Formats: sequence, C-alpha cells, structure tokens
Amino acid sequence: MTRSLLTVSLVAALALSLSACGAGKPAPQPTATCPSAAPVTTLPAPVGNPGPGQVRWSVLLDRCAGAARSAFSDIRSQEIGTVGPGNELILDLNGTISRFDLSTGARSWQRKVVAPAAASDFDRVEATSDLVLVTLTARSDDNKFTFLDARTGAPLGALGQDLGGLAELVGGHVVISAHGTVSGYDPRTGKTGWQVKYTRPPDDPYSNEVAHDDTTLYLEPPGGASGEIMRIDAATGHRLPPLRLPAAAGLTPSRIELFGAAQGRLVLDEYGTTRTSAPPGGTGVYQVVRGVAVDTRTGALAWSRPGQITIADSGPFTDYGDDGAYTAIDPRTGRPTWTIAGNALDTGPGRYNVEPLADHLVQAAEGGADLSEDPGRLLGVPPAGFAKAHPAWRSAALPRPQLVAADQRTAVVTTCDAWGNPVNPAGCADRELVGIALTQPQAGR
Repeated sequence: MTRSLLTVSLVAALALSLSACGAGKPAPQPTATCPSAAPVTTLPAPVGNPGPGQVRWSVLLDRCAGAARSAFSDIRSQEIGTVGPGNELILDLNGTISRFDLSTGARSWQRKVVAPAAASDFDRVEATSDLVLVTLTARSDDNKFTFLDARTGAPLGALGQDLGGLAELVGGHVVISAHGTVSGYDPRTGKTGWQVKYTRPPDDPYSNEVAHDDTTLYLEPPGGASGEIMRIDAATGHRLPPLRLPAAAGLTPSRIELFGAAQGRLVLDEYGTTRTSAPPGGTGVYQVVRGVAVDTRTGALAWSRPGQITIADSGPFTDYGDDGAYTAIDPRTGRPTWTIAGNALDTGPGRYNVEPLADHLVQAAEGGADLSEDPGRLLGVPPAGFAKAHPAWRSAALPRPQLVAADQRTAVVTTCDAWGNPVNPAGCADRELVGIALTQPQAGR
C-alpha cells in the first residue's frame, strides 16, 4: 500500500469523443453558457522529439461545459490517475474511467462507472495488468467498488458493489478487510477464496490495521501487545512467519501504526504522546514523530528517521518537512539522496501538486487569478548539486495544470481553461490532458 503525493483535483465528465492534438477541437455548440463566439483555446502543440518540459501529446477531454462546473478552488480529489503496468495511464474523471498510452496519449477504452450527478466525495483507482479497481465513497453510503478488465474496460460483476469492507488490489489479487477479517475475493466469480480472522487493534488514534505490498498483507498487533506483525500470503491466505518489532528501534508498540509497504520495506509511524493545539470545539491530533522501516522478509530494522515518510512503489520515498522542504529518501538505507528547500518551489495553489523523481521534483504551478499575467506551468526543480545533470526547466503556459501521474519519462497533467463563462467565471470551460516530456531528446532524431 502506498500513499501518493499526487492529490489532484478537477470535477469533469470525460467527453465521449476525444480528439487528439492535430485533429482539431469539436465546434462549440451555441448555448446560453457556450455562445458561438466562445474562444477556442489552442491545445499545446506536440514536439517531434521533445526535451524536458516540452509537449509529447495532448488530448481534448471536455469542450465548452463550464456552466455545470463547480469553482475550481472547490474541487479536490475528483480526478485520480495511476500508471499501470505496460506504460498505461488509468484515469478517473468524475466516475468515468479511461485507459491511455502514457507515451502517445492514445485512448484504448473508456467506461462510465457512476453518473456525474452522483459524484462521490472520494475516488480511488488502482490498476494491475489484469484488473482496475475503482472505489467510490458517497456522502451517506459505505464504500462501493467497481472492477474492470484492464485490457478492455469491461465490467467484472455489477458496478458499485457493496462488499462489506474495504477492497484493495494486492498485486494481482483482490483482498477485502472488514471487522477483524481479511478475505481473498475473485471479482470474476464474486466468490471468496480464503478468509482469515484476526484480533483487531482497539479503536485508538493510531489504528491502521492492514498494510500490504504486492504479495503480502501485514496486520497490526492488537494494541501492540505482542509486538508481532502478522503476515498473510495474499494469493492463498496462508499465514507466514510473523515479524517481531525490532528491539533496536526502541518502539513503543502501543504508539505505532502501519503506514505501508513497498520496495522491501514495511514503514511504521510512531506517534507522539501529546495532541496538537485545536480550535475551539475541536480536538487536536497526535503527530507522527518518526518513521521506522523494517525488512519485509525478516523484520530487521532497516532505518529510522524523524517525521512522516511517504512511500512509493518505485523511485524514492519522500519526507515533506515542516519548513516546506522536500527530501528524497533511499528506500534501502533511509539516507537522503536530495533535498529541495521550500523557498525553491512555487508557493501558489499548486505548492503540494508535486511528483518526486529520482533526480528532481516535478511541480504543477497553477498560476494566478489572471492567467494572462500569471499562467500556470509545469516546473522541473533540480535539487542542489543536480542542476548540471538535470537543469531546471519550465513548460510553456498551461492553464491551471494539475498533475495526474508521472513516470521517469512523462508527466501527465490536466488543464482548466476558464475563458470567461458568464454563469460560472471560476469554472473550467475547456479541459485537456497533456503529456509533458521529462527526459532529454533522443539522439539522432
């Protein structure tokens, strides 16, 4: 399980017809909110052999639909992207799931899984080479889950299933956790293959019961009493030898939470003993004082660092400090590989819209209220000592870019062009999906 730094935002219904750059935009339909004279924003032009910050491809997502949109600043966590196996982008825009080729922008399928009017408060999309799992959480309902065939987009079972717990992809397997039970689930048959019961931790501010990597579930000990972390094979449900919390870490078992597992490391959060200050009528929270990584095979202490560590399935782990600095962490050793000071980043609304890569940070700077004066851009920010090998770069102007996903070659953003809609001036009118190159041009092309 990983927690991504990419929390992006945009309420949008993906148009049934997508136009690749070069094919031209569909003509606007004259309406009260989209007059025939509405300007047509020019999609960024692709570059044949792009270098860092240049456009690989662009696709029109939505044209002249600003009236039904909320103000851009009100939209958070309605657009989710993930890079699946095979260099594919799985994109969820307001309940419509699409699969794009990350290198070319070509779309292979699209599937609406929930009507825009029934948009959920939080969507999550996960993908393997075979499966796409979409989690929808409505305001008054429990989680609803939809499974799609990753190759075709065809639904596997009913849309919006209530499975009585939380479903997650663990490698190529689906696991459901609920009320002290974890189960293996086959979405193609709707049947449970295995089930394991365990003693739940008590309800406390530190409780995050289950973490996983691509093969194994890790279950938090109840109240930390045993000091052991249960391990379960996600394919079979067989119990593996438990991991005992390393004495060398000096952990207080009752104050740990399983954060997640990736790249051979199980990361635990240790919380402090006092709450932070709280506003009147509210309660403070316990803060993470350090992250501790143990070997997922042996339980041996790998490293320990102050603060809360964000993990990733590939590339560096990261630490976002109280001073606004980003530090990349080597997952094997816990040592910092680079740090970018907070004052080196754009401080506008896109401050947290970032993706850490091996040797630099990619940031989407949304721009100011007047995009003609302060246009949004995608920025490549090198840490100190890396600028020669990876110079800083800035993309061409991109209206209100939001990072969706990135690998080492391509970053994908959505853009929000608000050309002055008379009903909702703050809403987006035209939206594009744009692939931005992160690597140097190929020699000989």
